Amino acid sequence: ILIIGGNGPSGLATIELALLEGANVFTTADERHHEYLTNMGAKCFPIDPNMWLPTLQGKMDVVLDSVCLDGYDSSSLALNSAGTLVCTGMSAVYTQGQIRAYGMRDVRDYK
Repeated sequence: ILIIGGNGPSGLATIELALLEGANVFTTADERHHEYLTNMGAKCFPIDPNMWLPTLQGKMDVVLDSVCLDGYDSSSLALNSAGTLVCTGMSAVYTQGQIRAYGMRDVRDYK
């Protein structure tokens, strides 16, 4: 399982539950959270998809994404052919601007 945004509340809960089930857990988070997440048992990557996608592309059974950094493009690419993408939020909408796939815009764009 890959958890995008593992340092958030849903990410932390998912990491803990997945580890209890014996899953191999990969997560992305700001580097200041890596030590904590690694101590939990997760394998950490930086937030930037360019840093983790070359390693994980096409290998994940499940991707849980609470960030939507790039319109779920990188999350989808991480899935294997039978994988499942779970989208639990779009926090990047408020920091990145428009989501291409849905035409949604950052609230700051309406000023």
